[in-house]
Amino acid sequence: MNVTLQNQNKRTMKFLSIAFTALLSLALLSSCTKKPLACISASKSIYTIGEAANLTSCAVDADRIVWSFGDGSAEMEGESVTHTFTQAGSYLVEMRALSKKDKKWDRSSIIITVNSSKTRYLTRIQLNSYNISNPAGATWDAAPNSNPDLLVEYGLDSSATRYTTNPVISDVALNQLPINWDFSASSAKPVLSNSNWRIVLLDSDGTILQPAFESMAIFKFNPGSIQASSPGKIVLNNSNYQLELSFIEL
Repeated sequence: MNVTLQNQNKRTMKFLSIAFTALLSLALLSSCTKKPLACISASKSIYTIGEAANLTSCAVDADRIVWSFGDGSAEMEGESVTHTFTQAGSYLVEMRALSKKDKKWDRSSIIITVNSSKTRYLTRIQLNSYNISNPAGATWDAAPNSNPDLLVEYGLDSSATRYTTNPVISDVALNQLPINWDFSASSAKPVLSNSNWRIVLLDSDGTILQPAFESMAIFKFNPGSIQASSPGKIVLNNSNYQLELSFIEL
């Protein structure tokens, strides 16, 4: 082997040694980067519309904190952030704790409930759809008037007190939908309070002297936290049944 070839081999070995050392150093440096531990500190989880929610990171070994609020707004960065929700509803708020150069990360999340700052008053219950057959697969009533005679029972889920709509709407066929019970002219409109509510769609099977009712569908919801489907409206679904509640806020 001549001297020139020996020198080339030495230079090649030296280059490979330096490259290996550099790669090893990078690997060791990466392995030494600690994975952050995400953590959220919040004084409360229930707010009203327009109220500022203050959120603080209690993450460990984090170089950068990124927040997302679940309402379509832009993400924010920082140890502490303030965010205001503009619509009632339940939102998944998530924070990501990232290490240097975002090599490692962890996440934590909380549910924030936003209630309306105003009182909601029920003005109308509208039935948009129902199942033509009862659970046994038969018609709701006997022929010739085989369609259900409809009314709605409503009230707080935890209360024994129930209110019913008036009048009973008789022999309602699917092609007659939607039908509704209107409270808008009443001076004592039901208050959709921030509590768990229960609405039951009923088929009236009895008589005036001997009333009897068959439950068709049950809807449970919280008017204070449920998000309106459009301004002044809440849509409730249960299988093939749909109720639409109209309300005003004062």
